[in-house]
Amino acid sequence: MPTSTFFNLPEEKRQRLMRSAMEEFSKRPYGEVPLSGIIQSAGIPRGSFYQYFADKTDLFQYVLSQISQRMRGLIGESLDRCGGDLLDLPLALFDWAMEFLREDEEEARTILCIVQHNAALGSGQIWDVEATVRLLLERVDLTPLCLDGRGEVCALLDLLLSSAGQAVGAACCHPAKAELCRTHLQYKIEIIRAGVLSRRSDKEASPC
Repeated sequence: MPTSTFFNLPEEKRQRLMRSAMEEFSKRPYGEVPLSGIIQSAGIPRGSFYQYFADKTDLFQYVLSQISQRMRGLIGESLDRCGGDLLDLPLALFDWAMEFLREDEEEARTILCIVQHNAALGSGQIWDVEATVRLLLERVDLTPLCLDGRGEVCALLDLLLSSAGQAVGAACCHPAKAELCRTHLQYKIEIIRAGVLSRRSDKEASPC
């Protein structure tokens, strides 16, 4: 994580370094990004960089933490939009992402490219799953879903967010097919919903 020296920098200099890092990390997978490119783009001496971050990995983890924080905010707003219905969350996320893309296409595509280039890291490293689960437990009534413990909550969340992410990625790559991508996502969610309702029906004889 950044040092106190980084946070004491003028806002413009901090933002310039973060913009440079996100731009470079959006071009290729983390392992292929040269630190020299980030430093050159930000216009800072190499020695100064090490006053702010321990190394490239430290910087990348901070970038991911900022994306994770943004995603949790997005999930919270989308939950409000769908009335707290977890199974309606993917479509609400998709709609919000399309609005974000129209309003700030450059930032939206930068974030999406970072996530796509580093998909091999797994969702747990792209966003803070535990923090997201806590958010859900605070704002969503999971009782009707009959989930057995936190493990199943995490699994369902991962499935829903992955489905939404795939649809958003496809819509960004093919804007003319955005509505088709949304329809396909809706089909996926209806299949998931049917499975959840079927499971609940099987459990009606015994309380969840």
